[in-house]
Amino acid sequence: MKPFVRRRARSLLLAVAVVVVIAYWLRWIDLELGRKQFASGYLLYGLVVFLALFNIRKKLPTLPLGGASSWLQLHIYVGLIAGAVFGMHLAWRMPNGWLEGLLAVSFLTTFLSGVVGLVISRQTPRMLNCVTDQVIYERVPEMRRSLARQSRTVVIQSVAASGATTLANFYGHQLFDFFARPRPMGYFFRPSSERRKKLLADMRQLERYLSPAEKPALERLFALVRRKDDLDFQEVRQRLLKVWAFGHIAFTYVLMTLATLHGVLAIAFRGDE
Repeated sequence: MKPFVRRRARSLLLAVAVVVVIAYWLRWIDLELGRKQFASGYLLYGLVVFLALFNIRKKLPTLPLGGASSWLQLHIYVGLIAGAVFGMHLAWRMPNGWLEGLLAVSFLTTFLSGVVGLVISRQTPRMLNCVTDQVIYERVPEMRRSLARQSRTVVIQSVAASGATTLANFYGHQLFDFFARPRPMGYFFRPSSERRKKLLADMRQLERYLSPAEKPALERLFALVRRKDDLDFQEVRQRLLKVWAFGHIAFTYVLMTLATLHGVLAIAFRGDE
């Protein structure tokens, strides 16, 4: 077994053991005629607060608070434990009342968004490793403008050198928008290489109609189309991570607000011990 797999299995077994201990602890409180709902509620609230601290830790990378990777692992497994404690807190039943229902939906939304984010964050680096010239997300617009300028320069130089406009006409009809603009919204939800394949196929068909002086320019456009397609893919995958992070953090703050309100009301109306 690889060290990474062994470490993951060990961490998962430890999380399961913690859940079992918590279940027996709540069972003991119940047998002692204690209020296990309050105990599980306090514990769950504390776990959610700890999970929310991960975002603060990411914003303070210079403080000696432990490595970001260690915090991420804790965030993942504490999140799984919190999911189990949430089920125990509800006694594995449907919530009663609008506040409990709203709180349950908020928790499940936050929990599931965390699972989705875990999958995305694991897949994205592997996908980005398949493309060349990786860039920082904030530099994508600048790189897009640079590729557009390079493509126009190639075409202008081709026309000046050959006196022919076949390549220029093709560029104006099929390549200008591709280089000048981001991909449409549909590409964000389903990125694919279909447009790249079609453009390259059309360019290969065009090659037979070009003069010898235009063909070197076409070869340069081949390379620029591939780079632009790789840039679009990097942009959409990195944007997906940013959109997910924004949503997950927003869901967490909503959950914290509702959980605090729920806790205050529960304590206020719990009655005498």
